[in-house]
Amino acid sequence: MAEPGTALARGHGQEPFSIADYIVANAQPGSIVLFHALMKARAAERQALPVILDRLAGAGYRFASVSELLALERTSPPIDG
Repeated sequence: MAEPGTALARGHGQEPFSIADYIVANAQPGSIVLFHALMKARAAERQALPVILDRLAGAGYRFASVSELLALERTSPPIDG
């Protein structure tokens, strides 16, 4: 999981491009990026979101909501282990 708040805590700055750089650098297949962008103090995260989506889409990532992921889980066949 990658969180913009983690970028801030690790000293990556509060600028939208700094947040985007951190998220894109730490994204991996299957990553969940968690934003708390509705909070008033998170304006930089809201500004970073389109940059993050553009960069990750350019790298071949696809996006889904949590509801879509849960629906996939219910329709996927069980994995034999």
